[in-house]
Amino acid sequence: EATGAPLQPSLLPYKIEAASPSFDIWTFGILMYQLHAGISLFSQDRGLNLIRAGDYFRLCDWSSEMLEEVLVPDNDEDSSIDDPLVRDLLRKILVSRESRVTSMEEVLSHPYFDDEG
Repeated sequence: EATGAPLQPSLLPYKIEAASPSFDIWTFGILMYQLHAGISLFSQDRGLNLIRAGDYFRLCDWSSEMLEEVLVPDNDEDSSIDDPLVRDLLRKILVSRESRVTSMEEVLSHPYFDDEG
């Protein structure tokens, strides 16, 4: 195959996900995690490409158990998120594909976004 040729989706080890509000909200959760934890959920190079093969599979098979592993890590080297409101928000939006939130209104109704807080 020629260098620079586009990769055929049928050759990928995962299903390509179509853009949708629930996908955008999940991506928002990834950014929220990175802002509050100070690290990315997935190892990336300077071009923001995933650099570990295992991260592709973690990304495609994401689960609540994986989220708990990064929210409350077993060792002190990993960042954890101390704010209980942030942890609760991430537990609501960083869920498996089947359980994803479908509206930003639902996200913004979370107490994390309350002006009183």
